[in-house]
Amino acid sequence: MNSGKTTLMKRLENNSNRSVESILEINKPSEELSEFIKENYNIIVKPRTIRKWRNDLGALKKTVPTSLKRKASIEQRETYNTLVDIINEISSVNEDYKPKKKIEGDKESIILCISDSHVGKKTEEYNTNVAKNMIESLSSKTLKILDKYLYTDLEDFDSFNIFFLGDIIDGELIYDSQIHHIESSALDQVRVALKSYKKLINALKERFEEVNIHCVRGNHGRGEKGRHEESNWDLVFYYMLRESVRGVNFNISKKRYGKAEINGQKILFRHGDDVRDQVKTSAGRKLVADWEDIHDYDCFLMGHYHFTALHEYNSRPIFRNGSFVLGDNFAEQLARKTDPYQWLFGVSENRVPTFQFMVDF
Repeated sequence: MNSGKTTLMKRLENNSNRSVESILEINKPSEELSEFIKENYNIIVKPRTIRKWRNDLGALKKTVPTSLKRKASIEQRETYNTLVDIINEISSVNEDYKPKKKIEGDKESIILCISDSHVGKKTEEYNTNVAKNMIESLSSKTLKILDKYLYTDLEDFDSFNIFFLGDIIDGELIYDSQIHHIESSALDQVRVALKSYKKLINALKERFEEVNIHCVRGNHGRGEKGRHEESNWDLVFYYMLRESVRGVNFNISKKRYGKAEINGQKILFRHGDDVRDQVKTSAGRKLVADWEDIHDYDCFLMGHYHFTALHEYNSRPIFRNGSFVLGDNFAEQLARKTDPYQWLFGVSENRVPTFQFMVDF
């Protein structure tokens, strides 16, 4: 049970020097086992994740006879382990849409939305180390989808596009009590984010001839009252990232929104703090309609609200990105649940999206 294990499983095994299977067999409810793992191995595994792992293992045990697991030959044991790997691999990716075969001559590119990682923020379930691990997991899951789940060779795609939608950095002095909810200065947050996201970008450069990065600032990057609107830690991160990687094209917007055109499709992107939560309400739809008149977009990207959604207005998709932050009360105040999902989808000359995945990390 190695190749099919998730990054979180491997980290748990490395920290505990035990197999995931033996930990799951500890006679504790999922909630208590989650606390046990956190206290003893310094890793956060949510109770629902433990239940999922146990269900996967339980389903396999029902399918494979006991004799195969305990008394079988080496060859049979290898077969059993392969089955476990397959189950873990299938369950590790949230596949939202199965694309059709690419049309001959149709230009197509890939978009990955990244938002609300809030590097430096601290909650009971989230901190700088968790943020670094989640960025690494986002990278590995994205590359796994590209390598194993898409229907065509990667060289058939014209470009890979990352859209940084803001609140990459948690910042400081955004609200009065923020000092109690961060682990480091904004400058140190930028340093950590820079090192972590460079790994993802460098991995993509090895697979794609053209990598483009589109950036817009979030509300958490801003400074104290009276500051210049461009004095934003997200922008500092973007410009430092541009200086530290080579062979990548950058589109950094200093406004509250950005624009891009990919294979003839016009993309409008903004952080989303100026977008009403309920896009489907009359007020929200009017705002979206007004922006359509102004920008004439084909696709709209946003983050901010810490939960994932896919809306549509006038046959134009509106992708709302999730958040990295676990245990945060922002989404809960909106009667929503924080989703650690980031959108990955395709764009062709003829339509958007051509495929879509919610990358679950």
